[in-house]
Amino acid sequence: SQPVTRAHLPHSKMRIFLLALLSTSSTAIFLHCEFAFDSWSPIGNVYICRATPLDVSVNQTHVLGYYGTHAAGYLSSDVKAIWFRANCDQLTHVPRGLLDFFPNIVEISIHYCGIVTLSGHELEEYPKLQSWTMPGTEVEKIPGNFFKPTPDMAFVGFQNNKIKYVGRKLLESLTKLQKVNFQENVCINDFSMNFNEVRKLIDGLKLKCAEGDETTTE
Repeated sequence: SQPVTRAHLPHSKMRIFLLALLSTSSTAIFLHCEFAFDSWSPIGNVYICRATPLDVSVNQTHVLGYYGTHAAGYLSSDVKAIWFRANCDQLTHVPRGLLDFFPNIVEISIHYCGIVTLSGHELEEYPKLQSWTMPGTEVEKIPGNFFKPTPDMAFVGFQNNKIKYVGRKLLESLTKLQKVNFQENVCINDFSMNFNEVRKLIDGLKLKCAEGDETTTE
């Protein structure tokens, strides 16, 4: 099937356009989406894209299009969640440009991908996010401003990473948090399953993970 891209080109020119992108772009990715409804999402039974990133470059950053067939009667605007869970080892950055194709996403889940560092600016273009999970990466530090752009965040997961340090104010501004998972990390192994336990986990992060690291104390 033809990919959906930002460029609205005739089909006869689309293949040439894609070949040019694949051969010249150093920061582009395409997604293969398996569209489905899934009740495992923490935000409920939602219409999701189970996304497989198609390898374009080592330092993939920006989504330029996707392949996939929607369920009958549904459009990209109905997609509420993006799950990256396959062929993810070369995804070294949180993808940019997802809202160009899925403007109403409120959940991003990136499982066991190749992300090793976070700048703190990754979620600036996703202010409506309610759920963020990123288990199984090599991340060691989370900047304190990481969730500053997402005030409605309710579910956070960084389980099975290698986190040693977090910013002291990492979760302070998130007044709607319901569940947080920091199990199996270097500095902390804890999770909260309800609103009342969240405060204890935030205090634990400050005590165990925010000491002696000036670069993550925003």
